[in-house]
Amino acid sequence: MPIFRILSSEGDELTRYSSDDHPATTVIEVGRSSVCHICLKSFPAARVVGRHHLSLVKRPEGWWAMDGGSTGMSRHGERITESLLTDGARI
Repeated sequence: MPIFRILSSEGDELTRYSSDDHPATTVIEVGRSSVCHICLKSFPAARVVGRHHLSLVKRPEGWWAMDGGSTGMSRHGERITESLLTDGARI
């Protein structure tokens, strides 16, 4: 069901990941490391993305974005460590 879209700071779609393709997955790693499910190493913005930048974690109430602790993350300009994802959320 959920499709996670990775956008550039200009709003251009860089890549996408559908949880339907991996129904048993409950944690999706995002970062520069090649072991991440969503590897951003080859994108221009990679210089500001940590090796394990964030995790997308499936919980009973939905998918959450969890900060990986390296460069931080924000939502609507506010620094956060975790956030329940809603349709159209930008982290």
